[in-house]
Amino acid sequence: MVARLTILRSWLVDEALRGGLDDLIRDAMRRGIGGTALGPEPKLRRIVASLVDGSGAQSMAAAVQSGGSRVVAVVLLKQGHGVKDAYALPCASATEQRDILDTITREIEAYEVSRDYLAQAIGLALSEGLAAGIAPVPGLVEVVQACGLVDLRPIPSSIAAILALADPKGDVAALSVQARGRLINGSADWEDDYPMLASWFEDGAQTTQTLEGAKSRAGLTRSMWSVLEGRRSHWVRIIARNAHLLREVAKEDAAQFTAVAAALAEGRDLRKIPVMASVCDLSIQVWLDRQDAPFEAEIGVPLPEAVAEGTVPKFVNEKKGELAKMLEPAGLSEPWLAGYLTGICTAPLFVSPSDWFGPLLQLTEAGLKTAAAMKRFVDLVMQRYNGMLSSLQAKDAALIPDLPLIPIWADGYLTAWETTKPNWPAKALGPQGKAMRKVLERATDGKIERAEVFETLPAWLRRRFAEQRMDAASG
Repeated sequence: MVARLTILRSWLVDEALRGGLDDLIRDAMRRGIGGTALGPEPKLRRIVASLVDGSGAQSMAAAVQSGGSRVVAVVLLKQGHGVKDAYALPCASATEQRDILDTITREIEAYEVSRDYLAQAIGLALSEGLAAGIAPVPGLVEVVQACGLVDLRPIPSSIAAILALADPKGDVAALSVQARGRLINGSADWEDDYPMLASWFEDGAQTTQTLEGAKSRAGLTRSMWSVLEGRRSHWVRIIARNAHLLREVAKEDAAQFTAVAAALAEGRDLRKIPVMASVCDLSIQVWLDRQDAPFEAEIGVPLPEAVAEGTVPKFVNEKKGELAKMLEPAGLSEPWLAGYLTGICTAPLFVSPSDWFGPLLQLTEAGLKTAAAMKRFVDLVMQRYNGMLSSLQAKDAALIPDLPLIPIWADGYLTAWETTKPNWPAKALGPQGKAMRKVLERATDGKIERAEVFETLPAWLRRRFAEQRMDAASG
């Protein structure tokens, strides 16, 4: 008991409470209560820690042996709370201990960490909780004692302090602006490498209230960015804590996480940080998925009923060059439209016509002076859309235009990708999707590898079309 009180004393910041506890400890020692006998030194057989999720939660567990007894010590850290929960699970055998830890690691994206990291992470959380006026949970004393962390103390938990743990030699800070920029841009790939990022989104009351006032997809995005700006400090801390963990496990990406956290702390525009764009998109998607009715895009002009309903209008034969003339005032062309429609048809999640036609009409409406012209434009584009679906189903249909037109076609494809981004989740695309994105980006600059563009890309497009999920991203 005295040992536990001694541990607890070191966590108290209130001098009056600490003085009262000192009196209790001295009195107990005078009476011989608690004794001074020490048990065997605990052995931490294995320690695991999860990445920090979007709510700021992180789980840690340790397999501990002390003499003939074994426990699994579990700690849950939560941003804004400090140590949210802590407990020790007694184990009857090494097998039971191993099974418990295996069960825990199956449920979280876990990394093997050291005793020092365990102590640092808890020390940071203790400091954060105490600063917020939140007392440590009772079970933490038991966990600390079981793990032999009797010297555990709160440690400074400012962003600067966490980044100092993640980059103790200041290597990232010493890089040039350009080098740090490259690290920040590397955050675009995090979704592919860290499944935990599927939990990186905002869904609190503030998000719901703000998004409910939006009248268009563009309005949703603007509103979501404003929410994220108000939550900048939350995301700085999440990313900095993950940088600390990734450095512990010697992951090269630790430098990227450190650079992003530092950039956020320094006030860099959120829109210039790829991972924050992902957080923005995913937050909107989560909100849309929870709506009872589809969100109708505001496009500045009345959306024809057939498009809103997703039907294909009755088609009147196209005159030569008719559609090209409609696209020309917007600086667009038929190869560009073919690329755009190919992108729409091969998105991982089905894109409803009301979602993809809205952005297209925004680009072309200036050249559509009458309701009849707009109706005709819809007829022609929907006919091309239907033709694209048929081409993707046919194994021998050409999907890629002649070499000189590929940059224009690729630009159309990437425009579709960007304007319907919620329908392109990174997890569904996988590594090859990321590779094909780079092929398309290079193609827009005229950097074309024939094998990639005429062999690999068509095969990928047809596979994307075949695997497209019809649970559309609520457009």
